[in-house]
Amino acid sequence: MSIGKGLSAFEEASRRLLEPGDATGALTLIATARAGLDSLTEAAVLTARRKNVSWGEIATALGLSRQSVHARYRDHERDPHQIEDPMGATPAQLEVTTVLEVPFGCPADSPEGTSYQRYPVEVYRLAGGERIAIVGDVYANTSLMNASERIMATVQRLAPGAHVLELWRHGSPSGTQGKKGRYAWSSGTGGNLPVDLNQLARFGLDLRDDEP
Repeated sequence: MSIGKGLSAFEEASRRLLEPGDATGALTLIATARAGLDSLTEAAVLTARRKNVSWGEIATALGLSRQSVHARYRDHERDPHQIEDPMGATPAQLEVTTVLEVPFGCPADSPEGTSYQRYPVEVYRLAGGERIAIVGDVYANTSLMNASERIMATVQRLAPGAHVLELWRHGSPSGTQGKKGRYAWSSGTGGNLPVDLNQLARFGLDLRDDEP
């Protein structure tokens, strides 16, 4: 998931910077793109090791010392769950369906506010263990993008480490059209990222629109 989100973030950051010159908007996406690149590098290193590529060859390919590469990735090599083949993944399991009580009138990461807005949420667990929290918009509430920091913090208290997927059902152009509306990854900083629903389906969470 981190690799897929990182690719989307890189493409969106490039588009924002090169077309309208939105440097600030591009910068908000760079951390997600960097995390995706780190995950991709780790996956490539571990795949190479499983194909009996030596640490020296890997270090040469990365332009780093053998010692630094070995120290960085050797512990992950022992974990058989680091790289999951998403093809044929079992369907994601619905863990939680509830309403998020998102606090306002307080710092974004505070659990206590002077007022609260309620957003529907479903938390799914993928076969590899990652969680995805789908948060739906509510017509009278603060928009998902404007409340993204507060929503992200509230979701992390409910499902630590979950990726937040926004579900826009009230005519927003954001996101990719799916079963119940338009979906986009939350950046947690007031923006969102395109989501590849075909890729997500390969991991067992099929949100694609059934209609042609």
